[in-house]
Amino acid sequence: MQRRRYEFVLRIGMQVWLTSSTAPEQSADAVITGMRLNAQNEYEIIAAVDKLVNETLRSGAACSGRMILERAEQALCVPYDAVCTDDSGEYVWRMESGIPVKQPVKTGLHCGYYTEIVDDGALQVDDEVLLNPAEYLGENAL
Repeated sequence: MQRRRYEFVLRIGMQVWLTSSTAPEQSADAVITGMRLNAQNEYEIIAAVDKLVNETLRSGAACSGRMILERAEQALCVPYDAVCTDDSGEYVWRMESGIPVKQPVKTGLHCGYYTEIVDDGALQVDDEVLLNPAEYLGENAL
């Protein structure tokens, strides 16, 4: 599986996703408004969060964050476990008239439990894919 490599520079205005250490179930979009290098040679980021959207994050609160490198308004995604790989590349098993069909795909971004399918036309929005093909088809079929 091919992974994208990113090289980027932190900059003012970059979008980040913050999670509070005191309330990890609540997260919020934020924007970097300032940065500085501390004594441990680590970047400290100052980020602005819309108070109307999130009341949990307070000024000076300890948070963890993730950089948002890419974001798609719409993406065709399948569960991570549905994507298989062999010598021919990546594929999923989709159902066609009740019969499993091996469908080659090209994957893109991975986010949590889902994998983006970037090969236009490989899958359609209403296609049914097997979540765990080995369980359905048996190990020898993969």
